[in-house]
Amino acid sequence: MRRDREKKLLVVGATAIDLIGFYPSQFKQYEKEYRPKNLNVSFQLAGLERSYGGCAMNIAFGLARLNIEGLPFSIIGKDFFEGYQEHVEAAGINTKYLEVLEETGATCIMINDQAGNQIIGFYPGPGTSPKEIPEAISSKKEEISLCFIAPQEPDLTLNQAAQMKSLGIPIMVDTGQVSAKYSKQDIKNLLELVDYIIINENEWEVLKINADLNEKQFVEPIIEAIITRGEDGVDIISKTTRSHVHSLEISKSEFVDATGCGDAFRAGFVFGFFEGANSIRAAQLGCLMAAANIKSLGAQNFYINPEKLRAQREFFYGEGSDLVHSNEDDSR
Repeated sequence: MRRDREKKLLVVGATAIDLIGFYPSQFKQYEKEYRPKNLNVSFQLAGLERSYGGCAMNIAFGLARLNIEGLPFSIIGKDFFEGYQEHVEAAGINTKYLEVLEETGATCIMINDQAGNQIIGFYPGPGTSPKEIPEAISSKKEEISLCFIAPQEPDLTLNQAAQMKSLGIPIMVDTGQVSAKYSKQDIKNLLELVDYIIINENEWEVLKINADLNEKQFVEPIIEAIITRGEDGVDIISKTTRSHVHSLEISKSEFVDATGCGDAFRAGFVFGFFEGANSIRAAQLGCLMAAANIKSLGAQNFYINPEKLRAQREFFYGEGSDLVHSNEDDSR
């Protein structure tokens, strides 16, 4: 199918190798049985797999499935040539903005339990992405419709966001696993630069605490905050409204691996954004993408296309939107 060349997303962040371990029970059951006093725990895994990952490349992969050009802007290591390059090129991902270094690249180590919970350790290797935005973009020789900045060190994210804002390019950001590193001033600066924040519920609480802001104060400078809550769905919060989108129920027989579900959601949300959908409808597409991803191993092994995704949205969500109500509680 012809790829939509009119809309291009620059996806800034990591390209990594994932090592995925499987714990054959639930972490909460381990905690209940052994009552560990700290994080010093030990258990045997039922499996260990090597897969392709990194938030920037995961999002670009999801978009490629939907015929949208996502250009990953990443630093990668020499292990990229050990199968990863062939994989992404076969998926139709343009690699022209990848910077290859002769070092071991970023690696993510994660252990998943049967409930979809994860313990994650991320090693950034030589770095996630270059500091300076590509010249072709800064000179506007290549037109970018949107920039998505995946989790990185705060100073790098803020520097790149400032460059993109100066070019008038809308910005979505995910502070992810480095949310706790953002200081009060970092968050203030970030909110002045970006248009949308997409994070999970734990990261949302961390940012509010570090910023010393309640919900209303936090969203005041931006268009929307999109808060993912796993099986409990997604909250979309703006200055004046608060919306909720329910996620799909995944049976035990369908559940394979939660790795990359957040990035699949982001790809689906961006796809909806590019189609002109409101954030509720875009989040529904995101939930469907996450559901597709959870039924496969790793972050870049699921199959879907735009027609199937749109049909699934109409089947599961219908024409109507989910609950929308005014944001009456300013103290959250």
